[in-house]
Amino acid sequence: MNKTFPFFAVVSLFAFAFCNAQELTIAPSSTTRQSNKHSPDFENEIQPILIEFCADCHSPGDMPGLEFLADIAEAEVIKHRDLFAGVFEQMETRAMPPRGLDQPTDHERKSVTDWIKKTFDLQPSDYDRIAQYVVETFEDQKGNLWFGTMRKGAARYDGKTLTYFNVSHGLPTNAVTSFAEDKDGNLFVGTQAGICKFDGQKFERLGITEGLPAPSRPSPLAWSSVTADREGEIWARVGKGLYRSTGRTFEKFDLPIDIEEIESYAIVPGSSSFQFEDENGNLWFATDGNGAFKFDGKSFRHFTKEDGLCSNNVNSIMQDRQGNIWFACMQSFQPKMTGDGGLCKFDGKTITQFPDVKGLSENDIYTIFESRSGEIWVGASGVGAYRFDGENFTLFDNTDKPHWTRNFGVQSITEDRNGTLWFGFSGGLFRFNGKSFYSVTKEGPWEGLAKSMANALTGEVIDSRMIHQEAKIALSAMANNDFEHAKTVMEKLRTEAPNEPSVQEDTINLMGYHLVWTDKLELATKVFKLNTRLYPTRYNTFDSLADVYQRRGNEQLAVVNYKKSIELNPENITAENSIRVIGARHKYENVLVAPEDWLEEVLVVPTTFAPEMSLTGMEHLRLPPEFRDPDSDWFISYLFLIDLTEPNNELNETLIAEQLLIYFRGLASGGSDQDGKKIDTDKFSIASRKLETGQADGEFIYQLNWQEPFAKGTPLKQNLRVKIVSGKNEHGILFITGSPQPFESDVWTKLLGQ
Repeated sequence: MNKTFPFFAVVSLFAFAFCNAQELTIAPSSTTRQSNKHSPDFENEIQPILIEFCADCHSPGDMPGLEFLADIAEAEVIKHRDLFAGVFEQMETRAMPPRGLDQPTDHERKSVTDWIKKTFDLQPSDYDRIAQYVVETFEDQKGNLWFGTMRKGAARYDGKTLTYFNVSHGLPTNAVTSFAEDKDGNLFVGTQAGICKFDGQKFERLGITEGLPAPSRPSPLAWSSVTADREGEIWARVGKGLYRSTGRTFEKFDLPIDIEEIESYAIVPGSSSFQFEDENGNLWFATDGNGAFKFDGKSFRHFTKEDGLCSNNVNSIMQDRQGNIWFACMQSFQPKMTGDGGLCKFDGKTITQFPDVKGLSENDIYTIFESRSGEIWVGASGVGAYRFDGENFTLFDNTDKPHWTRNFGVQSITEDRNGTLWFGFSGGLFRFNGKSFYSVTKEGPWEGLAKSMANALTGEVIDSRMIHQEAKIALSAMANNDFEHAKTVMEKLRTEAPNEPSVQEDTINLMGYHLVWTDKLELATKVFKLNTRLYPTRYNTFDSLADVYQRRGNEQLAVVNYKKSIELNPENITAENSIRVIGARHKYENVLVAPEDWLEEVLVVPTTFAPEMSLTGMEHLRLPPEFRDPDSDWFISYLFLIDLTEPNNELNETLIAEQLLIYFRGLASGGSDQDGKKIDTDKFSIASRKLETGQADGEFIYQLNWQEPFAKGTPLKQNLRVKIVSGKNEHGILFITGSPQPFESDVWTKLLGQ
């Protein structure tokens, strides 16, 4: 959900940590000092630097200083590990002391960071967070996770690598506040200095040409955000202006805001942002200082504090699956702090506040979010995160990095396609494990719950903090082949905690596939079996069990479970096609004869990657082991046939060319070249050719100009030979061979000799 304002009113971690540490002052004796062999380094070099440069680190004159440092000895310092980990991070990144204050020399700064790292044996997980302020979390259509930060630009995790994008990649500033995708999958980014569009490699700044302001530098009047509506159109806010996409450009969208009515505000009076389109087609907007608006296409309805809102500064609005509208509000800071704000709910008639729940009234609420299970999450500043199940609010305020999250400034919440909840804090990036929040640094842990459960089952535990204790017992039982005990434990857990992520159908299913992907098929079979016992009325559990049986070569049990899946869901076309594939697998074993190490595969035509094909049938494919090796003569070489299942009286040279072009465009769709640039399949082409010698009657020769999606996105001129033959099928068979090698090469001699 788009937020109107990112959270900036956060006291510096460095200052906050040291202020609170004063409560832990212990004055050691001179005997303690003399007995500490490291005390000269600390007392004579480190201690004076900390006292000099940390005393007024937030705002000169506002703090009394850090008197406790003058008396504390290294033996007592060791008790403040978390505090000094924060000091290390901010000194290392030069975030402290703040700009405008006296700075230590490079030697002094390095002396402090080296001493802290050595004294506390710091590891990257102690300090190397994604960013100090993660104000936006977002998953794109490809499954990439994006994180907007206030100092480090945009960070993207693609399942393997964490990549940062900053001003060197085209961003106008490293402060990134929001992400949104349009209906075509284009990614738009809001920053503190305007709107950008991402082309897969770099960011293009949008401005006058697109109908948007183009701020020259970051400022409150340049702060921007983006949101997509239900049709995939982009809405953009730049400063006080609100803009709606019309395709290639944007047009101004005016709300009936009377700036004279605004008595107080948070940051930019009268600024507004599009929030969402509700189930009835109404558009909802949040403003700074003027409440919220609902637009039904003809007229606006205005909601203010007089109507029951917690304040007129609205950060976020969302609709739950019951149709209630939720508002996250914050207090005003201009011309003075008003002390209001909070969470409220509109049921279509009345607005309800929650004064009896700590932190949900007279407090700043920056984000609200509804999970796929229907639970509503609310970030309550300074208190924690609440989960609302429809009746009760449950507070979660435990984290593994309390020195990072003591302010509990929850900026954003996202649930990825695997059901993992990601929280952006004014203290870094965190994940929720069902009980508490744990930090995600640049090194991870990135593994999801399902992967962690798979690792636990195989004994390769990387991070088990997110796994419920009872689920661990069940996994241990499965590892020891005690299937019935595992089932009993998981059934009990599901009854007692039905919303526990470890026992959800999708989590267990994904755990099974993590085992499949690491070639642990026997264990995967046990996991999928367990899922069918826990969820005997869910078609997908049987579909997955059938899939693993098929991978293991047990086609009989595969068919049995595919049929059970179809019985539960008659529209499961995938299962029907899988049964067809199993039935057709052995039909052409004596026709497409290939070496034993060649890959054999059977696909249903039209294939899932090229559903626009008009040909229908079964594809029997043979691939050499060097198929993906760019240095091999067998690179992108293959033979296959399409066993047609329906008559096609127009099967000729032109139609086959059209079908092949659709096939290869679909095959390469979504692929990228070695520089990460998306393959443009619209540039593919195919042309008929004639061979001087060796072309058989009824055989068609083509040259396909395309980019292969399997290795480096290499541009290729792919030679293709297609022959229509008859045989076991009255509708005909297309026998196809392909390779980028010239026809006179040994590759073609061997392909045609198969």
